[in-house]
Amino acid sequence: MQWKSSVSILFLLTCLVLQGETEELSPLVRSVDLELLLQLSEGVGHELKESGFNDSDVPYIQMSSPGGVQYFAYGTACDPSPCKGMQLLALFRVEGRVDLELVNRLNVNMAPVSVWIGRDGQLGVSRYLILDHGQTMENLKLNFSVFADLIENVSRELGSTSAE
Repeated sequence: MQWKSSVSILFLLTCLVLQGETEELSPLVRSVDLELLLQLSEGVGHELKESGFNDSDVPYIQMSSPGGVQYFAYGTACDPSPCKGMQLLALFRVEGRVDLELVNRLNVNMAPVSVWIGRDGQLGVSRYLILDHGQTMENLKLNFSVFADLIENVSRELGSTSAE
C-alpha cells in the first residue's frame, strides 16, 4: 500500500515539473494590443488589409482569409486598456432577406461561432476569445485559422463575399 502512495506522489511531482516547463516554453497571452494583433495576422499568414484604433481607442485589424473572405479582430473588455478579450467578426451582405431558419441552420452546423442578423440585414459571424487566465499564441493562431475556415464555409453557403 505504501508503494502506491509513493508512486502517486512521484506522478504528481512529475506533472508539476512538466507543467512548469510547458509554461516556460509557451508564455500565456492575457491581454490584447495592436502589436499582438499584428503578430497574430503575420503568424497565421492572412493578408493584413488595415490596422489601427477605432473611435473608442480599441485596437483592431482587418484581414483577408486564404479564401478571400474579409474579417476583423479587435480587443474587447478594454477598461481602458489592456483589453482582456478578443472578438473575431465577419459581416456578409446577403441578397434578399436573411431569415431565422438560415441563421439557426448555420448556428447548428457551425457551433464554434455565433451567427446573427446585423444592421441592414447583414449576416454576422463572430467568435469571442477570453484571455483572463491566458492562452498560448499557438492557441490564438489556431482560433484565427478555425474562424477563417468557418467564415469561408459561410461564404460558400451564402454565395456571398463578406462586407468590407
